[in-house]
Amino acid sequence: MVNPGAFQGARRIFMMEQLPSYAKAKRDGDFRVFCLNIHRRYFKRFPPSLLDNEEPTAEALALVDNSVPVPEKPFPDVTKLTSEEFVKAMENYKAHQHAVKSCLGQIERWLRYHDNLNKNAMARDTNDPYNFILASLTGHATQKPRRQTAYNLWCKLYSQEVEDELQKMVDRGEVSEKQKPGKRQSMQSDHYNALLDEEKKEWMKRSENEHTTALAEWEANKNRKASSDPIKIQKCIHNLSQFMHPILDQVVKAMNGKLTLLWGGPEPIDGGHLNVISICSGKTLGPGGQNFINSEKDLYRKVIEPMYARFLKKCYPMALPDDAGLKALEELGLGLKECEATLADEVEGPNTVGSKASSSSTSSLTVTSTKPPKVKKSAIVKATKPSGHSRRPSSLPTLSQLLVSKSAMVAQTGATVPAQIQPTSQPPSLAPSSPPPSRPATPLAASRPPSPLISLPPLPLPLLVTSEVASNSTASSGHLAQPSINTDEAQAPKDAHVTPISTLDSIYKPNQFAGVVLSHMVQGHLAPGLRTGQLNIKKKMDGQGDDGPKKKGLENTVKEPVGAEELIPLLASIVFPSSAPPWAINTLEMFKSRSFGPDWSEVIYSWVAFQVTNDFNSDDKLSAEGRPECVGQWIARARSQKWRLTYANLNIVSKFQEPFWDWWANLQPEDRMGRSEDGIEDLRHEPDSRLVQIHPSMDVNWECLKTYSGKNGLVSVMAALFFWSVGVEALPQTTHRERARYKEAQKELTFAMGDALYVLQSMLI
Repeated sequence: MVNPGAFQGARRIFMMEQLPSYAKAKRDGDFRVFCLNIHRRYFKRFPPSLLDNEEPTAEALALVDNSVPVPEKPFPDVTKLTSEEFVKAMENYKAHQHAVKSCLGQIERWLRYHDNLNKNAMARDTNDPYNFILASLTGHATQKPRRQTAYNLWCKLYSQEVEDELQKMVDRGEVSEKQKPGKRQSMQSDHYNALLDEEKKEWMKRSENEHTTALAEWEANKNRKASSDPIKIQKCIHNLSQFMHPILDQVVKAMNGKLTLLWGGPEPIDGGHLNVISICSGKTLGPGGQNFINSEKDLYRKVIEPMYARFLKKCYPMALPDDAGLKALEELGLGLKECEATLADEVEGPNTVGSKASSSSTSSLTVTSTKPPKVKKSAIVKATKPSGHSRRPSSLPTLSQLLVSKSAMVAQTGATVPAQIQPTSQPPSLAPSSPPPSRPATPLAASRPPSPLISLPPLPLPLLVTSEVASNSTASSGHLAQPSINTDEAQAPKDAHVTPISTLDSIYKPNQFAGVVLSHMVQGHLAPGLRTGQLNIKKKMDGQGDDGPKKKGLENTVKEPVGAEELIPLLASIVFPSSAPPWAINTLEMFKSRSFGPDWSEVIYSWVAFQVTNDFNSDDKLSAEGRPECVGQWIARARSQKWRLTYANLNIVSKFQEPFWDWWANLQPEDRMGRSEDGIEDLRHEPDSRLVQIHPSMDVNWECLKTYSGKNGLVSVMAALFFWSVGVEALPQTTHRERARYKEAQKELTFAMGDALYVLQSMLI
């Protein structure tokens, strides 16, 4: 019989949800911290006292608070126990410790094993450029993506519901363990055949669309040119040694010779500095043989290295430190350095980083580079917090800006600009009226001279939708501060030696990495504005003095004034670029099919801006724990635009309001989570039980939500708000009580939209 594994039921569901975060933690270097957090969260839900075949109740899982530490089993107190009681307590204590240790090992082994399974599946990914190189070397073409049937796609999303129903039949004794595989197949077939013909057509259409998209991506990757994306280039550089070592060793073995490979060019992780990677295969005779680099180290550094460095400088044009390429790297966080550089003709002495060349490998790797001094903390510019009186922060990029940035990126990479973002007329110039100050001969260590504003291509009228706040902040808007990776923490490849080529490279910034240009405010036409009424959302006033004690209550909050004018984008004018995936375009059309007022329009506007900035390419999935049922039903029906709930006699509070807030609170960053009644630090109840939103005074790290930009991400939150809004509109309003119930439901929905808007806008700052 096949081993079912260490984790089953709710335990397996919990572990499967951690796999994407586990892989991300391994990439980011937070592996140990993540594992400790997993241990803590696991034992909160499944304590060691719970038997392996015993499942926790739904009520127990709902009461789990991740912010509270896990209580440890106390060591037996010999002063309070008799000798027999102490011996028995010690046995229980040791058994408990052994169970905890055993479970910790199982968790880490399970995560490591399933992560490797995912890696093996990813190894066949057609996006990896080395796969096509390997196919060229071996003469075997890469495998084309195969089309999945509509039934198989449906089973992937509906399998858990079938499995739950099948398990209930097993528990009742209607089906034996041996009959489970056949019964599972028949149940899935029956459920699929019970679908309406329209739903089956939707699944068939989805299968065809996914196969067409996958086939187009495969063809594009097969015939594509070299990528100009710094992240992809850096990934190829990082894997160059691992890919080329076996090839060089086999060539040396087959031809009975020695081989050395030199690669040279700008490396994004090093701020665009010229680097040289040397990969050697073959060693000298005798014990402790040396490769070419180690055997002729002095001549290599004095002759070959400077000669190859001069050749590289002729191959790549130099650019100033404030070039657009440097700004693009800074936005991507690829470890830029600022330094005071002088021209030099002689090669400086080496600075060795990492370990010596390993003697156990027949090949070795040598990396030469420049290493300017570190940037002082005073040189880092932090983004300022927006004012609490603005509905949209002044530093928040509008959808128009994001699309302009996309068009600039596409134009520089040489790709075709989608029809929706093609320039239509000459834009107003964004260049300053007076010439920018000249760059000093010696750059300052604490600041970089400001770059001149650039002229950006215009957008068609429907896309130039922005708020009055964003339009008024054109003159004062600056670059958004982006996180950067500390290059000193970047690990050099194994057996890597880092030595400077020339200080001339310290001011070299290649233009090919200017793929992402931070757009400035675009002065254009605005869509007709809508006047917003008084909202139930309250905000904390920025600029409040700290003098004197602050009283509890509403002294530090203000309501939006009645009739405050703000230009809200019209629903019909919010569109995705034509390059967006079909699921995003179809979902947006569903959200636009009903108008729920200016709050809904602004939430959609911010969600579209969030999706455009993150390129729709994330595979991370939101947790389904506590999720409203309507979202799961919508996903199970291939996210159909036409599917709607049956709202007759539906309890809005139990079906939408309560599950949404439980789910939404579990998705929030830990900075927002607390021990308050509502679970979110910047939310609280008024005396009349109304929720009040207060923007937090502390900084919130939104990185945990920024990765959910795919079809299983924050679009599910938008779908929950959409179905909730439809349900509120369907409420009867005939009697006085029904109208009061409708107003209360509308008030709660407005607050939920306001909090979703706050989160989306915060992630765009």
